Formats: sequence, structure tokens, C-alpha cells
Amino acid sequence: MLRKIGASCLGIIITLSSFQGVWADSWQSGDYTVETVNLNEKYQSAGFVDLNDYSNDNGEYLEEDENLLLKVRNYKDKYGLIDLSGEVVVPVSYDYDMTITNSIALVQSENTYSIWSLTTGQEIINLGQQKYAQLIGNTIRLINENDQQEFWSLDGSKININSDAYLESQDVKNRFVLRKSMTDYKYGVSDSAGKMIVDFIYDDIKTYQMTIQGTKKAFFIVKKDNNYGMLDINGLELIPVKFKYFNLRLAAPQHPADDHVNLTSPEYDGVKAISLTENYSGSGHKFSEYVYNFETHELTNTFTYDMTKYMQLTPYKDELYYFEKNDESAGLMNSAFEIVESVKKDRILERYGNGVYASMDRVAGKNVYTTTYTYLNSNNNVIAQGYNYVEHPIMNHPEYFVFNKLDNTPTRYTDFFDARFGEHLTLYHEDEKLKYNYGLMDNNGEIIIQPKYDRIYEFEYPLADLFLVNNNKKYGFVDLQGNIVHDLVYDEVKLVPVDEQNQYAVVAQNGKYGVIDNLGNEIFPCVLDNEVIGYSEGLFIASHNWKWGAFNTNGDTIIPFIYDTKVDYVVQNGLAQFGRGTNSISHDAHGVLHINTAQKVLLSTKNELMMELHDNLLTSWRNQYFVINNGQSSTLYKYTKLN
Repeated sequence: MLRKIGASCLGIIITLSSFQGVWADSWQSGDYTVETVNLNEKYQSAGFVDLNDYSNDNGEYLEEDENLLLKVRNYKDKYGLIDLSGEVVVPVSYDYDMTITNSIALVQSENTYSIWSLTTGQEIINLGQQKYAQLIGNTIRLINENDQQEFWSLDGSKININSDAYLESQDVKNRFVLRKSMTDYKYGVSDSAGKMIVDFIYDDIKTYQMTIQGTKKAFFIVKKDNNYGMLDINGLELIPVKFKYFNLRLAAPQHPADDHVNLTSPEYDGVKAISLTENYSGSGHKFSEYVYNFETHELTNTFTYDMTKYMQLTPYKDELYYFEKNDESAGLMNSAFEIVESVKKDRILERYGNGVYASMDRVAGKNVYTTTYTYLNSNNNVIAQGYNYVEHPIMNHPEYFVFNKLDNTPTRYTDFFDARFGEHLTLYHEDEKLKYNYGLMDNNGEIIIQPKYDRIYEFEYPLADLFLVNNNKKYGFVDLQGNIVHDLVYDEVKLVPVDEQNQYAVVAQNGKYGVIDNLGNEIFPCVLDNEVIGYSEGLFIASHNWKWGAFNTNGDTIIPFIYDTKVDYVVQNGLAQFGRGTNSISHDAHGVLHINTAQKVLLSTKNELMMELHDNLLTSWRNQYFVINNGQSSTLYKYTKLN
């Protein structure tokens, strides 16, 4: 029997362990003041302090100071939680492992488990002696000494779920998704009294929640024999299990790219309908689409379509679909399958984002690489012709497309069909290797960049308004007007963003690395040792001549490159850690063991010395607080930026 704890125990805890934190030992460093937080000595000197932020009942993490807790340890190697004023939230009498979620903590001591509220500092439930306890949402799963499984709610009441079943997800509307056993992967739904609402007949069950007219509703998306349907929380079938595709996020019909179900949204306020597809399996088949309305519970067939007329039909954008028909025409359709754009010219290969269609000219005896191409606009007018194969279109700038003009046409090659990949491949004699000449053209056929580069690449990030060009294994940058922004001097360009806004990229020259911005301007020259360069809070942390430091977005060195180590590649809340020396173990000529440790410092983003850490560890960092551990004791500090 579980024992629910009343509120009276909180007073006992505070009476026995009540204290207040006292600010002391403060100092100023540049723009900051740093203060030592003196906690109860028996916790502070015991050797372990860790900052934890916990979530509210909605699972949202609360990072305000009043929601930060310290995990502390006493001399008996027992742990608990206190707040920043030193008040005990969970007594320091439990083992290290704690589950902290939804404003509650599951703690244990020698296989005796209990649940504590982090908002009231009260023990909610004493779970007693158990072999194992697990917190799944607001449900407690217990394994007793006889390996029997039990489920309990946070109010202390037992949930009579089948003891052989495996709890797959937390309770929703007093419903529990279960797997029949650890080895039987059939799924069902039970209520808290143990009554099976949905029998174990489905291959998968996912819970879907949404808000309709201010009321949160829950549904079950079920899968059986690779078909999908939907049930309400009482097991009533709302949508029959016969659909190949579920789209829970869109109110408008959307053609699927393949057979799958989108179950990524646990809650989506404002959705009025979902789209479904029946009997879809790609081109050459017929399929139907339906819309289910959550408010009226109506399932409406929007259309049935015959895919046997098409070689290709795929989503394009803005509820448009790209098609290629068997009669060699191609174009765009709307969601009602009305043709809004169509062209016809031999074999259409693809439509570029600028409305230009690439058509391969059929010439007997020529392969896909050496044949020529004609480009048409959406009015079926030719804008350019006589150019060669292009491996990639322009994605981010629909007003342009890449074209290619070969210098040579090989006469000695072997063209064969590779059954492994289902495509034609071409082998050339080495002395007749193709010489590509790539250029850039707009959708009127005007050449923007002359065809003279081995390759032209565009960037999704970080250089969205530049093209990377390559000649003779050297890289440079050209802008949207065809002007060379940076000469072709780089050996490589690492398309790895170093900031969340993707404004910078790493480039390499002669084995060294530098940073450029999204206009191609050189922020820092190629003198850095490593391509891995961290960026946060306006500073790049990097290594130069194998010494660590930091520079800003203007290329100015802020933290000099004098440190042997860096603790991390990021700046946190205006502070960064560096170190002199390295961690090493060695023996001298007399066989004496020497242990060397890096002497760390804590610096601000203005290179102000906040604290000499020596060989101590900064073990935790939240908001304006951090914890320093010297291996035997821990100290909590608060730092504040001056106005």
C-alpha cells in the first residue's frame, strides 16, 4: 500500500533544516560584480553542488532564478535539493539518481522510493520498498521484489493496468497506451480501472491531442497491416483503418511523396481538418484523397485521381504539383488537378524554380552527358538552347539557373545501363575527360555569369546571396550580378555554419582556416589551426599557432591567443573558460610521478578576468549562477552585469 504524505511534514523539514543564504565575499571585475553565496556549511563543504532547472506541469522548463534548485550532498553521501535561499525542497537523504520533471522529483534511498513536489517542498507519496520505480508523465511504474508490475497515479491511487503489459506512453484523459508484453508488439488502450478500451489488435498506436473551440481533445492514431485510422478515447472508430497516409498538420489536401504517416505533432491548436490518402502506391495507380473535419466528424472524399496517365506527379510548392505526362508534356497542377502551366518539348527533365523547363534534345547515339538541352519558359517559348547537362539546379534564387557548355565532345566512351542503380552510366577514356564550363542564366535567357567555371554552387546557408565557383581546384565567390566578390584563392570552403543565423562560414587556404561573412568579406584570415570554430555571443573561439583565444565579428582579437586549452567552444552568459598548461601524467628521471593540471581562468567577453579557477571545475551553470568544485567542496557564485 502506498502512503500519501500530508502537508504537516513540510513544517518538520523546515524546522530541522531551515536556514537562509547570505551574500558575502563580493568583488567587481570590469562590467561585472561577483558574489559568493554562502549556503549551509554541511552541504557546501560536502563536495557536490549542482544547479538544476525543472519544468512546470506543462513540461516547459522554468529557468527563472526562483525555479533553480541545487542538488547537494552531505557527508553520508546522500543527496537532496535546496533552493537558492538555502531552503530544503527535498531532504538530503536520498541516492544520487533523481528523476526531475513536471515540478516533481522521483527519489530513492536503498530501494525505498518516494515522490516530492518541487513547488511545495512536500513529499507527495511514499512508494516504499521497490525493486524499480519509473516516472512516466504523471504515472508511476513500479516493479516489486517479486518482479510484479504495478501502476500508480500521483494522487496515490492504484491504476489497475494489466500487470503483464508494457506502458508505452503516459496517461491522456485517463487512458493508457499499452504494449501487450515485452515481447508481443501488439498495442491496445486501457483505462485506469484496467478495462481494455481498445484490444491488443493494432501494430502501433500514437496519441494525438489538439484544442477544438477551447477544449483539449485526444485521439488515437492506429496502424494495422500498414493502414491507418483514428479512434476516439473511448475506442470508437472515427476514421476506418484503410488509409495509407495521414497528414495531421494540414487542413488542405496534400499528395504524399511516399507511404508513411506524419505523427510528429502531439498538439496543434487551430487545425480543423486532416487529409488522408487511400490506396496510394505511386505512379501507375489510382488513389483517392479525403478530408476529416474534427468539428463535424465528417469524412469527405475530395477527389479520386488516375495516376496511370502520369510518369511523375509530386508536390511542388504552394499547393501546386509538378507533373510529367506520358505524352511528353510537363507542368504544374493545383490541388484540384487543374493544369495551370504546361509545356511540351521532347523529354522534359525538370522544372526549375524560376519557371524554366529543361528539355533534353533527342539525338541518336548521344548520351545524357553529351547531348544538348533546350530551355523553355512557362509559355512554351525557347529562351536558350544548345547547352549541355547540368547536375544541379538553383534552389534559393528562382530567377536564375545554372547552365553548362562543354569544351569538348568525347568520341571514345562506353555508355551502359547499371542495373544496380537503374541508370545509364558513361565511362570515358582518360585523355577525353569532359571539360565543364558552368555559367548562370536568368529566366529570360540572359547570361549573368559567363560559362567559364568548373563548377558553380549555391548556398542554402550561410552565404545565401553568393555563388561559390571553382576553377582548377581553387574556390572563390561571385555575387548575383556576376561580379567576383573574392578571388579564387581558397583550397576549400567548409559549408558549416558557426552561428544560428548562418551569417558566417569557414574557409581554408594552404592548410589553414579563416572566417568570412555572408557577403564574402574576410572576417579573420586563414591562419587558424582548425576548421572547428565556435561562435556564440559575438565571439569566435579558435586556435591560432596552437594557442586558444577569441575574436569578434569585426576580426578584432578580444581574448589573446595565449591559452593552451579551451574548456568549451561557446560563451555562456557573457563568460568563457580557458586554461594554461594541460592535463598530463609523467615520471621524472627518478621515477617520481607528476600530475599536471591545466590552470583555468574565467573571462568575460571583454577579456576581463572574472576568477582564477586554477585546477577547480566549473561543474554547473544556469542564468547568473555557477558552481565551482575543488574536488572536495563546492561553492555557488552569482555574477551581475553593472548598468
